[in-house]
Amino acid sequence: MVKTMRKTVRFIGIAVLALLLGLLAGLGCGEKDVPYVVDADALTAYIQDTYQGKTLFKINGLIPSDTFTTPFDNAVYRDTMLSNKRSFTTWYLDINTADDKLYADYGPLGYVREASVEVTDEMTVQTTRTFADSVVVDTTVRTLVRWGFFLKLGADNQDYLGWWLYGFNGYGETPPPLRVTLERYDGSTFPGGISLYREAPETDIISPAFVKLTDIDTVVVSSDLKVTTFKSATSSITPFHTISGLSPDGPYTVVPARRPNSDTSQVTVEVPGRSADVWQVLFIQTFSDTGFVFRSSFCAPYAL
Repeated sequence: MVKTMRKTVRFIGIAVLALLLGLLAGLGCGEKDVPYVVDADALTAYIQDTYQGKTLFKINGLIPSDTFTTPFDNAVYRDTMLSNKRSFTTWYLDINTADDKLYADYGPLGYVREASVEVTDEMTVQTTRTFADSVVVDTTVRTLVRWGFFLKLGADNQDYLGWWLYGFNGYGETPPPLRVTLERYDGSTFPGGISLYREAPETDIISPAFVKLTDIDTVVVSSDLKVTTFKSATSSITPFHTISGLSPDGPYTVVPARRPNSDTSQVTVEVPGRSADVWQVLFIQTFSDTGFVFRSSFCAPYAL
């Protein structure tokens, strides 16, 4: 098992220098760094640079600066994200592992290697609470963990060394304190919480359960999406939570979930229009039920 944090390894080969000197004769004896890309670099670059990675692992806009209220008091709250610290942890089997353990049978995709990437965002958030003439400002760090599951479907000379994002997990290894059901405009439903993630690695890499990208449910653009949350098996009630999603006009907006009883809450969000990215996530933050104290966060994916 290889666990590695992202790093960049550079080398200058003698043969490369000789070739450059031959081609650039008369122009001086300069040197040029040639990057050596390893699997960890390719996997994290995929999340940072590709369309799928940028949308499923987005961070900008997840915490809008809209005002909202809570059931705790009559104050008005506003969150502002001051900064974010992102880290990556990659998991894959060493290339020298025996073939019967290194490769997994994915049918028409062939016998391929697997890898996973844990993406951790530590968001520094400033919360302003306004009540009458009183203003209280507090700063906290809120953590969001997501995982990407990869298959090596190409050769080393291809983009990202042939790795391809195959699956997604929006909550990490710790189950959220909520069960989530999403309902389309026509009344059909699909899961948005832990029950969505039913796939597991075939080899011995470390990875939580995931959903294949091809199995992420689709919704109609510019329609309503009803979000119903239920208390989990480990919770006595449904904790207070906010839900933010991309609005039809573009920016993310935040909606506090209203709880009609201790078991459930429900809110309707608007699905973005045709100009939006195919992959979307609802960002759900849970808080203490007796005050605005952050507990956990996770993402519920859907597609347009």
